[in-house]
Amino acid sequence: MANDLAVLEQQLVPMMPKFEEALTDSGIPIERFRRTIMRACEKEPMLASPDLFHSLVSAAMTSAVLRLEADGVHGAIVLYRGKRPVAQFIAMYQGYIVQAARGMFTLTGHIVREGDEFDYQEGTDCFIRFKTSLEPIGDRKVIAAWAKAESKLYPPLVNVMSMDAMEQHRRRSKGPVWKTDPEAMYRKTPIRMLAKDVPFSDLQMLAAMEMYADIGRPAHMEQGGILNITPESPYQERQPEPDPKTIEASPFVFAAVMPDNSRKEFGSAEEWGGWWLRQIERLPIEMARTLRYENDVLLALAKEHAPDIASDVLAAFKNKIGGYDAGDERDSDDDSSG
Repeated sequence: MANDLAVLEQQLVPMMPKFEEALTDSGIPIERFRRTIMRACEKEPMLASPDLFHSLVSAAMTSAVLRLEADGVHGAIVLYRGKRPVAQFIAMYQGYIVQAARGMFTLTGHIVREGDEFDYQEGTDCFIRFKTSLEPIGDRKVIAAWAKAESKLYPPLVNVMSMDAMEQHRRRSKGPVWKTDPEAMYRKTPIRMLAKDVPFSDLQMLAAMEMYADIGRPAHMEQGGILNITPESPYQERQPEPDPKTIEASPFVFAAVMPDNSRKEFGSAEEWGGWWLRQIERLPIEMARTLRYENDVLLALAKEHAPDIASDVLAAFKNKIGGYDAGDERDSDDDSSG
């Protein structure tokens, strides 16, 4: 492994000018950036494997483009294991907070333990009231976590997640940090969920990358701010290429991910849309927010095949949980501040 690190260090030399270009005006010295990449590989020696060189470079470029160092504080390059392991950059919760500040948003969040004073309200007049108990943590269990985004230009947004909701994310995630630092992930999860609704594209990009990585499609940022998503899961065996005739003949299937992570399919767009509108009307806000997140990809696909019906569903979600969809118009100043 020591030899792999030495070889990797030499292989990265030609890449440094590209990283330095991506880091322009970031205030991050290229030598410090190089050391963070090497330190990540020292902590997880498999990242230095020649087989992972291309995905490691992609993860490092993501770190440079986002101007978030893989220092274990703002971000990290982690190993997603599987039949074909890959290197993936992920933002830590501090990275989400820094990125939000670049878009003139204040993003805060914390875990709630037994004995803490906590009250909240979601929706139009949302608020968070939180006071940490000064009693020793001891056996006081984590019972929830919250996040709040504020800006002078937009109304505040809040997200509160129960322990059960966070555990659902933990079970579905392929990320290793849940095993090494679960409390940091409890704090980060509602922040990450809320980031999708904050009208700042760089922040939404962080959440989107991690969402795709969790469903087995690692994603990286390229120079120019382009999100590159792995077309197939590296955690599964490659399936034989389907017959093109079969693809042409197969109609699109409208579907939804259920709270228990099962998949429900519908015979038509009308049936799918009607079901969603009924569900959204009766669901609690927290569950509606969770389902909106879990069905993000399916909703986007449905919008391509039935734009009017899907738009009605997305509007119902927005009315229920508040916030902004990724497709909403953003202030031009926000777009240029990334």
